Amino acid sequence: MARTARIATTVTARYSPASGAKDGFWLDGRLSGRRESRMADITLDREDRGAFFAVFARPAASGDAEADNASVRRALDRMSNDVKNTTRNIDTEINELADCAVEVCGRISISQEGVRQPYFAGVIVKDNEVAAVTMGRGCAYLYRGDALYPLTGDDFVLEPVDALGNVVHNLEAYCAGTAGTVRYSNIAPLLPDDCLIVCNREVMETLGQKEVLRLLYEAEDQCDAAGLMVTSASAKSPGLPVQFLIGFAETVNNGERGSRAVPFRAEKGSVGAAAAMSAAAAGPFAAFRGKASEPVEEIEDEGEEPDEAAFHSEPVAASAAVSSKRTAPPPPRPDHIRREQPSRRGPGLDPRKIALALLMVAIAAGSIFAIYKILTGNGPAVTPTTAPTATAAPTLETTPGQETPTPTAGELSTPTPAPGSPTAAPKLYTVQSGDSLYRICMNNYGTASDTLYQKIMAANIATYPSFTSADKIQPGWVLTLP
Repeated sequence: MARTARIATTVTARYSPASGAKDGFWLDGRLSGRRESRMADITLDREDRGAFFAVFARPAASGDAEADNASVRRALDRMSNDVKNTTRNIDTEINELADCAVEVCGRISISQEGVRQPYFAGVIVKDNEVAAVTMGRGCAYLYRGDALYPLTGDDFVLEPVDALGNVVHNLEAYCAGTAGTVRYSNIAPLLPDDCLIVCNREVMETLGQKEVLRLLYEAEDQCDAAGLMVTSASAKSPGLPVQFLIGFAETVNNGERGSRAVPFRAEKGSVGAAAAMSAAAAGPFAAFRGKASEPVEEIEDEGEEPDEAAFHSEPVAASAAVSSKRTAPPPPRPDHIRREQPSRRGPGLDPRKIALALLMVAIAAGSIFAIYKILTGNGPAVTPTTAPTATAAPTLETTPGQETPTPTAGELSTPTPAPGSPTAAPKLYTVQSGDSLYRICMNNYGTASDTLYQKIMAANIATYPSFTSADKIQPGWVLTLP
């Protein structure tokens, strides 16, 4: 059963007229043309056992543009056909990729001021294994688990940290060496949710590693990531030719081995196979997050011992054919978190949204409980105190334009009963902040009704003319309670 991978790939570019090299891209059979003379934004979603992606800048046309385009297309078409050929393996294809890069770019000389030099950055996928080649100012990366691993060594140095600032070990594990002007990668396994990136170095130099990691971390999918990169780079350096190609591995089918959940087979010369099989490949985009996947079963070749030298790069001799070694991804961090790709995996549960929803429910429940307490009279009540028995009640005098003097907050005083009045004389009550006529009635009469409200308002309307309804009561009033 064939090993296949479904890769969603997007290339986004902004071109500007410049002397020297002319930019272009190859999207697994699609060559940039006249429609992409100023910009490009193309997505390809395809499942196959082999794929070839590249961005490049070839020498300016020598006068016969059609002949130059035909020569470049022949080299790229030949590489694509070789990658999809079932009789060839990736060890052979990486050398063919180097020949293709040289044929597209030609010779790279010492750069001259104001003149752009050719470059090439290409990556091939065959039977779920990855290899890359770069020349000049081309860059190739593997974005895995929030970290950006260089596939080939170049002059743009990366710090060994991921998007969250955690230290990344063996950052250059996938870099193999150089042969002349060509930089080679080791052969790495392709895991689900991996992102393969090729771009020109202007993107990295303009944005910087931290900004690139931030944009990759915040992007919703590979289309969003490519658009954010080129838009940000163009905004910082208008007129600078930039192109960014990113392929997202949606699914990786390893045939019979895939049914046993084995991401790749440990072959002779492979390094760190056990570590790779226990590594949880974290999704590249940060909209939704979940748990890391479980370690998978390891298969070893019978009678062959794996190479014990882990994650070491070996230089490639310029005069000899390239013999790349398969490398394993670095071991996961203890706090490694798997992130799912939202646009392909469907909606997930965001812990932050769940916490916010629970907080809102708690606030609503507390508010309903407080209102219930107030309406039933079980809330904090004001306990009236009866003034000491006196032979005569204190005299309350008022002057025009001045309200009745206010006793101490919450104090009730009992005026002297008038001749012929019943024994239960009216009380005086000072309204406090938060009081309502309902609460005053419940605390002093043990009941509340519209009839009782009308009696209280009638007894105090002369002193407080605005007291025409139960909701007009105000703190500071001294009410006569009949």
